[in-house]
Amino acid sequence: MNPDDARMTIGEHLEELRRRLIVGLVALAAAFAACWLFKEELFRLVTGPHRDAMRRQGVVGPESRLAQLSYIEGFFSYCKVCLVSALLVGGPILLWQVWKFVSAGLYEHERRHVTRWIPLSIVLFVVGVVFGYLVLLPVTFTFLAGVELEGVGLSIRLEGYLNIFLLLTFALGAIFQLPLVMLVLSRIGLFTPAGYRSKRKIFILLAVVAAALATPGPDPSAQVILAIPMIALYELGILLAAAGYRARRSAEEVAAG
Repeated sequence: MNPDDARMTIGEHLEELRRRLIVGLVALAAAFAACWLFKEELFRLVTGPHRDAMRRQGVVGPESRLAQLSYIEGFFSYCKVCLVSALLVGGPILLWQVWKFVSAGLYEHERRHVTRWIPLSIVLFVVGVVFGYLVLLPVTFTFLAGVELEGVGLSIRLEGYLNIFLLLTFALGAIFQLPLVMLVLSRIGLFTPAGYRSKRKIFILLAVVAAALATPGPDPSAQVILAIPMIALYELGILLAAAGYRARRSAEEVAAG
């Protein structure tokens, strides 16, 4: 722990936290302003999976458009898209500012672990979001758009589309944190690499079931496309857990010696 940080009063700590939060929030505000300048381009990017799904279903023209049911819905949709984009762009800056404040109270070895895990977490989250956008969303929206009810026309509300878009993409970003979670659990001793390996068959079964639930439909290729990355994440988690477990055992042996 830094001796200078230990001598700081509570008021000084609160002032330091306030300063770092202001820097992070200013970064988010700047990112939001920049995203607002490109709100139409971002909106077209976000609604791309919908247009692809409509095209695959042969729905073209006005019938393929998302429905705006109020005057204010379009404006709030722009705000939501720009806010989420700003969080993706400026969020790491806010996270870094919070980390700089928290790290002052950690020991050196704790800082080293976190500085390794945070970049890995961000990379895994971004990969998950990209995978969701390029793979999961097109498959899911195409299937859902093809579900027809007798006497019912297809009209998709803009707000509803954005909600499910954000839910699925961020859910994939969270799911892609699996290797990091497995590493942390191994480092603190709750699970061992051998334990993970013994549960491999169970996880594969759960991954297949989850993929079938997330991508319903008669086409098995969609389930395979989603299940394979989940299984690969588990295997990556085993490798990271093994490395973390060896490091922990080495540290324990050094401490005991």
